[in-house]
Amino acid sequence: MKEQIKTLSKHLAKACAKTLLRMVFVCMDLWLCLFRSTQIANSLIIIRTDAIGDYILFRNFLAVLKAEEKYRHITLVCDMALRDLAFDLDARFVDKYIFIDKRSFRLNPFYRFKFLLNLRKFSYTQLLNPIYSKDLISEALAQNIIAEEKIAHEGDESNLCPSKLASENRKYTTLIPNTPSLLYEFERNKEFFEYFLGKKLPISLEISHNALHSFEKLHSRFELERGFSILFIGANIAIRKWSVENFTKIALYLSKKYQQNIVICSGKEDIQNAQTIENTLRSQINTQVYNLVGKTTLTELASLIRYANLLISNETSAAHFASAMDKTCIVISNGNHLFRFTPPKTYKNYHLVLHPSIPSEKPDFAHSFSHTHYRSDLDINEIPSRIVCEKIDAIHALDDVFATASIHSGENSIQSIKRTASMNNYFEARGLSQDAYENYQMPRYLADILPSDKTARVLDIGSGLGQFLRALKKMGFVNVRGADIDDEAIEYCKKHGLEIEKISNIADIKGKYDFITMMHILEHLPKDGMIDALKYIKSELLADNGQLFIAVPNAQSNTDCYWAYEDFTHNFLFTAGSLKYVLHMAGFKNIDFIDQDCLIGMKAHKKFIKKILLKIYKFNKKFWNKVTNSSYHLPSPQIFSYEIKALTQKQGGGG
Repeated sequence: MKEQIKTLSKHLAKACAKTLLRMVFVCMDLWLCLFRSTQIANSLIIIRTDAIGDYILFRNFLAVLKAEEKYRHITLVCDMALRDLAFDLDARFVDKYIFIDKRSFRLNPFYRFKFLLNLRKFSYTQLLNPIYSKDLISEALAQNIIAEEKIAHEGDESNLCPSKLASENRKYTTLIPNTPSLLYEFERNKEFFEYFLGKKLPISLEISHNALHSFEKLHSRFELERGFSILFIGANIAIRKWSVENFTKIALYLSKKYQQNIVICSGKEDIQNAQTIENTLRSQINTQVYNLVGKTTLTELASLIRYANLLISNETSAAHFASAMDKTCIVISNGNHLFRFTPPKTYKNYHLVLHPSIPSEKPDFAHSFSHTHYRSDLDINEIPSRIVCEKIDAIHALDDVFATASIHSGENSIQSIKRTASMNNYFEARGLSQDAYENYQMPRYLADILPSDKTARVLDIGSGLGQFLRALKKMGFVNVRGADIDDEAIEYCKKHGLEIEKISNIADIKGKYDFITMMHILEHLPKDGMIDALKYIKSELLADNGQLFIAVPNAQSNTDCYWAYEDFTHNFLFTAGSLKYVLHMAGFKNIDFIDQDCLIGMKAHKKFIKKILLKIYKFNKKFWNKVTNSSYHLPSPQIFSYEIKALTQKQGGGG
């Protein structure tokens, strides 16, 4: 009896606390109405405060909205957890982000008041709430945002009871109707935006690789090696989490049968579980184990999934990342929200493993359920690891997802022989993958010297994987062209829509250009052919008053002769004096060495510190030259940075 009274008292106390908190919220909301706002013309504010996976299934529509001329300013309100991912993937489509800490918003009246006060500082042309399953947070925000027009889904009753949903829907000026049948969430979003914009949208679920990290960056950060599979062990509720024991069995199977390195991922709440898995694996397998639980940003997680051979995950955001990148994944589900968050059959690389009690003989993904917010209480751990192992074998039989594993394990399969045979090209032999420069940004020193005319004819000699050409196109240049000798690099560039020419030597290039670049190319040419090559560029390729930019490794830098030997294909290494000499001998007269100390683009305080350190470094050089009776050639510029950057010009008449 005492226990019952104690339990009842706790429930009453919680109910009273919630009621009191709601009363405080109501009073604060009334107070907020007294504050004035500033109008933002032609503006749109979007509420997207649901989970990470929901954002992935929504974000492709931001580009569509940004392309609409009527929206000059787009603001997005979303979960604080999305900060790095939202900036990395979608910053070019969103003018302003407002990130919300949902827990603090629910429980802390002062945080809530301050957040809403900042939100009400501005008023908008339109408010858009595309969340299908609205909740108390999304509706509190919609209530307090000031907008001429408020638009939302009719929505479902997953998070709000029918009377509450009807009450909340009254604040919207327009409600977009829902298809009553079950839809994959991406298709639900597509339905909403097609209705909102009044047109069909030829759009698909995707994440651009350009926004993600290169493998080199992941390798540097996590010491990661290729040939790995990911276990994503987390989920936001316990009933959706497969057990540590089951994930451990799968890791052992992947390692022993397919020689896979194992990467464990999830949020900080799974650190202890991940440690248990790691400890078991390290004593039983020979491949590598990388425990990255709680150590990755969302962008890093997406990048890891991109390079993984296989993802095995609970039904959560990791699976949506895989769907968006068309990566092979096995998703373990107890049937919660059955098929609402499961892509249709057209997503060939998404493999669903359901609870045994759910019919598994080719389930109909288009099937309509009477309740689209179906919740399942089935025990996910009744799904045996044996079923997942069989699924792994079946996938491998159809599509050799572990082809790269043979390289790492030393097996002599056909795939490894083919891959080894293709290692005769420069980029692979130098350890540079095709995505090594996907995140390349135009250097400030180079951006400053480019032609102001975006129609100028630009040629990049030795364009490699096209990073400079892509950066030019992003800046708006329309006449850009590359030339290279490497077949695989050329094929890669053409796949990315770049204009590039296959050459065997510089004399194969024809045409006239206003700006030509040779970045880390001249040192690869035979010494006795360098001057002739530069003469050809001057006489045959440069237009009158056209400019030539050259960058080469610096033999006088702190790493000096290292670069003569680090790259086996280098034939020569330059100082500023020797580069000036060959340019003069080729007929170029006015030669400028730019950004000699690599200071352009640095913040003022960093620049100041670097200047002081450089003075000390140069004094040290002069001092020891004096002691050792050494010297530099006085007419030559003394440049100590890693590379020498020279800009010269063909004068109107020729010189």
